[in-house]
Amino acid sequence: MASKLRLIAKALLELRVDGRASRLYLNEIADAINNGMLLAAIELSTTLLEIWVRDLLVIRKLTQRECKTKAQLHLALNQIDRETEGLTRGEMFPSMCRQLADLEVIDSKELEWLEATYKRVRTPFHHGVSGRIVDPGGEANEIVGRAQESARGAEILLAMIFGSAPHRRADSLETEIYSIAPALLAEITNFLAAHPIPRMGPARSRPSRSTSR
Repeated sequence: MASKLRLIAKALLELRVDGRASRLYLNEIADAINNGMLLAAIELSTTLLEIWVRDLLVIRKLTQRECKTKAQLHLALNQIDRETEGLTRGEMFPSMCRQLADLEVIDSKELEWLEATYKRVRTPFHHGVSGRIVDPGGEANEIVGRAQESARGAEILLAMIFGSAPHRRADSLETEIYSIAPALLAEITNFLAAHPIPRMGPARSRPSRSTSR
């Protein structure tokens, strides 16, 4: 696992990002991975995924605007960016993903993965809903329901309370983090690499593959 995570960190640092907030996130995610801080890496990488999706949508919308001068181009970019991000509440992640699919920037499998990642990882981790993380299918709720209907319901409920109460979730949460981190971080890295953010500045020559990091 350590070897795989080091490769992911290296791949993240090699992603091409030009003058965007994403670069800061990439550096800190790599640092978090290399220092074994997988919860931090998950939090930052899912946040970066949302930023990346928003930037992809903004740039794609920009291509639909007719801009005759560089000044018009940058003005349009600023307007679309502010409209998408919003002053108080901008475009929601699922909506941005569906728009990218409609614009054929991402395919149906990528859309499904993005929506599942947002629901299964991004939302519960960001909002600290640890119970949903360690019990994503809601199995505990089903057990509670069955227990309440049974003759021994009170005994079963007491066992569950002392076995899975909020203050006892730490071990389960840590296990879940170490279980999902390698695959999740690899999936996010692959998505970012497959959808680089187009440059908006003057064209620059890229280093050859033999000389790049």
